[in-house]
Amino acid sequence: MSYKKRVAKESSEEMSPYLRHQGLLNEYKGLILHGRRIWITTFEREEMLKKLHDLHLGQTKMQALASTSIWWPNLGAEIWKISESCIKCAEKRPNWREPLITSELPQRPRQKVGADLLKHHGNWYIVLIDYYSKYIEISHLPRLNSMTVIQRLEVIFARFGIPEIIFTDNGGQLTSKEMKQLEKVYDFKIITRSPAYLQANGLAEAAVKITKGILDAPSPCRALMLYRATPTSLGASPAQLLFNRQIRSTVPTIDLENQIHKWEDIKERHEVRRGQMERQFNKAHGVRPLSELKEGTEVLVEDPRQKGVVIQKRPEPRSYIVRLENGRPIRRNRKSLRCPQWETFVEELEEQTEAKREEGNESTQKTTEKTPPKPTSGKTPSKSPKQIIYTAGLIPVPYFTRAGREVFPPDRFEAEGPLRDRSSYSEFIRRLSLSIYSMFFYKFLSSSPSNITKFSHYTCNHVHIIEYFIGYVCRYTYSSFI
Repeated sequence: MSYKKRVAKESSEEMSPYLRHQGLLNEYKGLILHGRRIWITTFEREEMLKKLHDLHLGQTKMQALASTSIWWPNLGAEIWKISESCIKCAEKRPNWREPLITSELPQRPRQKVGADLLKHHGNWYIVLIDYYSKYIEISHLPRLNSMTVIQRLEVIFARFGIPEIIFTDNGGQLTSKEMKQLEKVYDFKIITRSPAYLQANGLAEAAVKITKGILDAPSPCRALMLYRATPTSLGASPAQLLFNRQIRSTVPTIDLENQIHKWEDIKERHEVRRGQMERQFNKAHGVRPLSELKEGTEVLVEDPRQKGVVIQKRPEPRSYIVRLENGRPIRRNRKSLRCPQWETFVEELEEQTEAKREEGNESTQKTTEKTPPKPTSGKTPSKSPKQIIYTAGLIPVPYFTRAGREVFPPDRFEAEGPLRDRSSYSEFIRRLSLSIYSMFFYKFLSSSPSNITKFSHYTCNHVHIIEYFIGYVCRYTYSSFI
């Protein structure tokens, strides 16, 4: 490539961000303006960004302030970048809610159990709910300590068998050394949720809510019995799913024989209900997936409100171990951790582009294997207009045709004055077409009064065609008529 062509190409690339704004750029008293906003040179942009970011007002306020005073290409992208990379701005910006993760249906009853402690009217209870059948067990705790909890769990294990997994919160009675010994003796596993994130153990929290209503009933035992006999969204009652039969209650029924429910049918109903819950939650809360944190990322913990560093990612979904400024490690969910998003956004963008590039290479390899190579003429293939590279400011590179000609938007979209008023333009074309149409058929109407009905019918059917033709002819000469 010659020197002149290289210089011309570099200059065109530098000026390309200004081409789509050329209709709004003007000069006033020695200043270059974009509408009523002052154009800032390259050397002063960093200082202007610091002034916008001094009070850490957030991305929206910074863009609103800049939209009334200053401008340069990709200003919005640079404001977004500096706001997302600031830890102080992250303190004021709440995290988005992430998409709901629903639990899968176990293979059989009592395989996975949720547990939680409940205090009601000064008394403590332990509540267990089966993830398969939704069967609830309630046991009173005369003393709130690990040994009492272990004794109640052993009674429940003797009645229904030992579960494989117990999902619970981080209460001291359920995570003590004695509970670890019970876990080894009975060969089950305790999985805990992230502290300060009740949503992770939603089924146990729902069981606690149901238990409070049962305990407030005039007869708690009868209320618990009716709950176990009431069908759930899976089409069967908790007793039917656990025992394969309906229990006899105070409500009369004739269907007390053994009923075997297939796991495939229960699984299908569970998946339908699971999809409904996910769609309703995601739509109601406007969820957005948060970026995954890596070791060494600086974050701000909501509770306690301190800064920390991520040191480990837990096997549970969206759970991290963070070391606070005082050196104490804590465990938190991703929603409780705020961090600058710019670096993670760039990394995710690079991963996505790399994945798309690999997919493109694989597809091209497959096509070249199927089709024989075509003879080349020595010219480099040009990119299609659809293959546009978006910058960080979401401004596309100008379109180029296959012949290499650059495509610009029509001037009427950037001009000011009558050309920008599409309503007046349409009215002008309509009046002009009607006047020409009336003059053309004047003699036809004056020759015979009976032709009036024919003309009105013909006008209603074909006047839009003439409007289109006149508008096409006058599209480039409209400014001279006004």
